[in-house]
Amino acid sequence: MHLYKQKRLHIKGLVITVTVFAVVVAIFLYGFISATNTVRSQQKALLEKAIDRAVINCYAIEGSYPESVAYLEEHYGVVINHEKYLVDYEAIGRNVKPSVRVTDLEGGGQDAQQIPLD
Repeated sequence: MHLYKQKRLHIKGLVITVTVFAVVVAIFLYGFISATNTVRSQQKALLEKAIDRAVINCYAIEGSYPESVAYLEEHYGVVINHEKYLVDYEAIGRNVKPSVRVTDLEGGGQDAQQIPLD
């Protein structure tokens, strides 16, 4: 006979608590990853629009398309994070709109997208 009640381990309650905690953490991580991917795609879209606008502005002001992305960065204020994005810029001629491809380097580079600048 014991003077004090012995504590029993409530395994069922512990399992439920751990399971609920794991589900909450999983939902949080899913939301965080989803938000990160959305922000990354929006940043890429903004870069594509900025390059497109700069190319069009250059043609409107100077009468010819720029020869390189470096020219756009220097004269038209386009800011490219070269550690995050690879911009492939192919100028065919001074009066033909260039072909531009933006690749997300942080995403493994698999989502390269050809930007039609027509």
